[in-house]
Amino acid sequence: MTSTPNLLSDKISSLLWKIGLPAGIGFFFNTLFNITDAYWAGKLGVEAATAMSQTFPIFLLLIVFSNGLSSAASTLIGNALGSKNEKAVGTLVQHILFLSILLVIVLTPTLLYFAPKLLLLTGVPDETVQAMSLSYIIPVLSFAFLFLFSYTINGILNAYGDTKTYSRTLIVGAIINVGLDPLLMFGIPGWFSGMGIAGVAWATVSIQLVSLIYMISVLHRRGIFSLCHWHNWRPKWSTVREIFHIAIPASLSMIFVAVGIFVINAFLKEFGTNVMAVYGVGTRIEQIVLLPVIGLSIASAAIIAQNNGAKNFSRVREAYKLSLWYGSLVLVPMAIIIWLVSDRLYPLFITSDNPETAAEIVRLGREYTTVIIGLFWGYIFLFITVWALQSVKRPMFGLWMWLLRQVILPIAVFTLVLRSGGNYLDIWWSIFGIVWFSAIISIVYGMRVFRNLEK
Repeated sequence: MTSTPNLLSDKISSLLWKIGLPAGIGFFFNTLFNITDAYWAGKLGVEAATAMSQTFPIFLLLIVFSNGLSSAASTLIGNALGSKNEKAVGTLVQHILFLSILLVIVLTPTLLYFAPKLLLLTGVPDETVQAMSLSYIIPVLSFAFLFLFSYTINGILNAYGDTKTYSRTLIVGAIINVGLDPLLMFGIPGWFSGMGIAGVAWATVSIQLVSLIYMISVLHRRGIFSLCHWHNWRPKWSTVREIFHIAIPASLSMIFVAVGIFVINAFLKEFGTNVMAVYGVGTRIEQIVLLPVIGLSIASAAIIAQNNGAKNFSRVREAYKLSLWYGSLVLVPMAIIIWLVSDRLYPLFITSDNPETAAEIVRLGREYTTVIIGLFWGYIFLFITVWALQSVKRPMFGLWMWLLRQVILPIAVFTLVLRSGGNYLDIWWSIFGIVWFSAIISIVYGMRVFRNLEK
């Protein structure tokens, strides 16, 4: 069985790097995976790049519920491990796997049915873009169980402080995807025809299948399945309710993220496909820069959950404060790099033979980069605080914060901007203001909660 760090006694500064670094590296390669998809799709033109951008919220809807179960697994199993309750760990694993199966049965046909309608509602009203969007998203949704179970299993492993397993799958998958994407997109002359943008989807599905098989084998080798006893097993409502207490707010928060992107796309589509395409690529650049923050959020959440279960509240506070400090420092060099190379980044993923369009892509990319540089530190306060509060079984703050930040404020502010004659740049700067307003609320509330935790 693979050894893992002791989250209850090891030095917290060391744990943050031991757990957070593999998670950050893994998600870096996951983002490279997505960038590879965007890169090859962009070779088919601006329409394909726009199609990838406008299907992203639907993919988020695919993972929001599995993210809820993953968050519940990480939080509740982590707390059970901290309190040395092995029986509770087995019970939670059983119920989380059972709920994952139910989720697949319900979610897959629902998303397949509503996907075309969502694209017509919020996407670019162009038949070519719509057709490309469907040819990509339908295969992904058809194999939804691959993504759902991978996220759930990762949540179980995170509770143990194991971020290396999922990281390995993301690293290997990203490397394979570099060759598999163009192979399935363009084919091999004389052997088989390419599938166009649908080839990107089938490459993703194939890689995800292999990754899931590996993660299941790790659960088996670690003896986690041996904690479960399926003979005459029946789900217990008390355990389901405990899982839902964490999973539902976490899932709804992710839904609000997806809805927020739909909202932004709905307002930005008024300004054309170039603005939409640049925003889609820009969000992927944001993901790369924020990967250390995500890694630190996962690490601090695991540490906080186990120590909260063990009632080591001083270690809970230390983990929260150190993760904020480390995240702030790490983002400085990354923000500088993004600023220096921004003019070269966007043309890599949005190809155009028209010189005027190519020049506009560079200009739009430079404008968007100017906005997002200042957002990074706001995201630190938001993400780390929400994850930390969830780990002490306070998930509702994240739910209300995401509703405010992703839905209520954007709709109100964007509508006001457009009615006052504003443009896409005004919308981007409005996002800046909304994020920082939310970040300030988060850090004030988070500090107060952790200061008074044991009271």
